[in-house]
Amino acid sequence: MAAVALELEHAIGFSGSARSPLHVHPDGHEMAYASGACVVIGDINDPHKQAFLRGHDNLISCLTMSRSGRYLVSAQTGDNADVVVWDWESRQLVYRMQEHDHGVMHVSITEDERFMLTVGVKGDNKMVVWDLTNGCIVSNRPNMETTTCACWGGRKKSIKGRDTTEYLIATGGDRSLKIWTLDPASGGLTDEKVNLGNQVRSFTRLAFSESRDYLYAASSSGDFSAVHVRSLTLHSVTQACSNGVLSLLVQTSPAGEDQLIVGGGDGSLSVFEGSGRSYRKAAGVELQGGVSAVVAMGGPDAAPGGDVRAYLAGTERGGIFHVELSHGQGRAAPMLESHFEPVRRAPSHTLASPYAPP
Repeated sequence: MAAVALELEHAIGFSGSARSPLHVHPDGHEMAYASGACVVIGDINDPHKQAFLRGHDNLISCLTMSRSGRYLVSAQTGDNADVVVWDWESRQLVYRMQEHDHGVMHVSITEDERFMLTVGVKGDNKMVVWDLTNGCIVSNRPNMETTTCACWGGRKKSIKGRDTTEYLIATGGDRSLKIWTLDPASGGLTDEKVNLGNQVRSFTRLAFSESRDYLYAASSSGDFSAVHVRSLTLHSVTQACSNGVLSLLVQTSPAGEDQLIVGGGDGSLSVFEGSGRSYRKAAGVELQGGVSAVVAMGGPDAAPGGDVRAYLAGTERGGIFHVELSHGQGRAAPMLESHFEPVRRAPSHTLASPYAPP
């Protein structure tokens, strides 16, 4: 009998335990997510339209997309802790960075898509800034204290509130929160500690407000702290969930306040609105599994000032959900469900094929 070639119709699998494992392209039609050692690019409206980026030999630990969607970056665990920069349009590998050992905890790109930040896991303890125009190292900070989260903060503001040539970076860990200043010309990195008062936290996620006046630092205690960037002081702490905060997205509300979408380890996805000193819960929804990723739906139909906002949310239990949040309410619909633990035993019976004769 002649061999029959089978065409892959659809691959199912989502690594919800990776760092920021889900992203939506600004065109609003495609998404990228981690699945084992592979990056999957899928059409949001057509589940059978997929592309696969294969450049790793171990599990993907973190994933990020640049603001315009030009670059997609993936990094892995293990001894070959490579960071791979992909060109979205061509689906081709642009750079392979091999500076880290044992694993990469964080990758992110500046809004102007000029620089990339990578942070290694415990045991590597390196923070590296890369120039995406040539793939070279701009700054390398070894022997970092254990860092569990990091993010870019755009250009540093002058006393008059104008953008300078320097960039801001925030890093967090156990009982530690710092804001760094990067001089891209010299590669110099300077850091300042945030005054947390008597608050003791292990930070899990960081994000700057769109105005860059505040840094939001979420913690394993299930709350988020609002830190005033210029004074490096803590202004408020707001309880958001239980089992720790696993994802954090900051936007601007229709009323002009900061709007935080907080994904909790308890499966909650909540919207908080406020302005530094106090925050109130505006909406929420419950999902299956800790919410490890939340991204806003983009595209020409997205209305930043609208009352109802749409998101994709990924969970540690291998699920991707389409979520709509509005004032006082929220709803979620599953888009993808997959195994989140090893499959140790197959069913004792087999299902009859619909194409088999009776």
